[in-house]
Amino acid sequence: MESISKYKELSNNITSIGNYKLLKATAIFGKNASGKSNLLLAFAALKFLVRKSGSFKLNQKIVCYEPFLFESKSSTSPIIFEIQFFGKDKLKYHYKISYNNESILEEELYFYPKNQRVKLFVRKEKTVFEFGKKIKNKVENIQKNLFPNQLFLSKIGTEKVDELICPFLFFEMFLFVDIPNQSCNICDKRIIDLHKEELFSGKDKNFWKNITKFLKIADTGIKGINIKENKETDFAFPESMSAERKKKILEENRLEVLTKHNLYKNNKIIGETTLKLEEESSGTNRLLAIGGLILEALSDGTTFVLDELDRSLHPYLTRIIVEIFNDPRTNPNNAQLIFATHDISILNGEIFRRDQIWFAEKDEMGQSSYYSLGDLKGVRKDVPFEKYYMKGLFGGIPKVTFYDFDFNIKLYE
Repeated sequence: MESISKYKELSNNITSIGNYKLLKATAIFGKNASGKSNLLLAFAALKFLVRKSGSFKLNQKIVCYEPFLFESKSSTSPIIFEIQFFGKDKLKYHYKISYNNESILEEELYFYPKNQRVKLFVRKEKTVFEFGKKIKNKVENIQKNLFPNQLFLSKIGTEKVDELICPFLFFEMFLFVDIPNQSCNICDKRIIDLHKEELFSGKDKNFWKNITKFLKIADTGIKGINIKENKETDFAFPESMSAERKKKILEENRLEVLTKHNLYKNNKIIGETTLKLEEESSGTNRLLAIGGLILEALSDGTTFVLDELDRSLHPYLTRIIVEIFNDPRTNPNNAQLIFATHDISILNGEIFRRDQIWFAEKDEMGQSSYYSLGDLKGVRKDVPFEKYYMKGLFGGIPKVTFYDFDFNIKLYE
């Protein structure tokens, strides 16, 4: 997400932190099974380990140990993640971990006050540590109670060390990853359930106004929303159903979203009618799910990692969402959007700088690599990116032709 300094187009798409120029949005293109989702899953795995490994029990397996299986050496090798980011204190951090399915093998965290690299801690051989001067006398209790399968940084969720709070909170609060790993509709429903609770609480009036506005301007026909709290009398439970089963259904469906629409007679508005959210289109459900996440990201200045941004959305809406993140007026807190997509309609120089467009490419052995359009020499900012991409000039497309699909189809007379 660091911009390439020689490219001067679309300066609004960049924000500055100190001497660094950072991109507000990045799209990742590539053929099916090229590794786009795996790159985003790496964010999810790292976030999970920082947030949750501190509560792992002794000898509990590390569930997100998923080595590369298409090469005999790597199928049993450690996984290594390395990330550089800025905390809300505007300081740059460098975090690296290595692990297998049983133990954290290495872990190190540095930060850069006054642009100088300073060690916070380095972990070697599972539980052997070197601590920087800033935290050396504050972490004895954490080190003593750390299991081999737990990240040291994860313990900051329950143990207070001031210098480690900002890097921990980056993963806890300011990195959000949305990757469908089951039915897409189920994933959206779970997100909507979280939005329903927030809307019903009424604590954040702006969230309610903004999510309603988001649905209105997306041209869904929705004029507003209500949140209804269901009671047992709202369900036609059969008499034979157990009390436990009834309770579970009530808990899962306690809150219900109702959408407001104009009611017409003779082409004139005469009132208002409502629909249940499940009666709306899958695109509208998707808009409610993703709209709430976008609003939260813009409010908190979050890095929002998202697979399939364009799923169930019209290409024009996908474009608008990207422009919301790129524009400093709608994104004053410098939230970032990192997403994978197949929507080539947004692959153009009016929306993206060259360094904002990335491609995933898989070689014959199944290994993925990633590169930006800005890394390719000789690509001018005014060329038709979409046209060149579909011709295969940038890579990242399937190596097939129409004539490959010459199947032996039996004909019936």
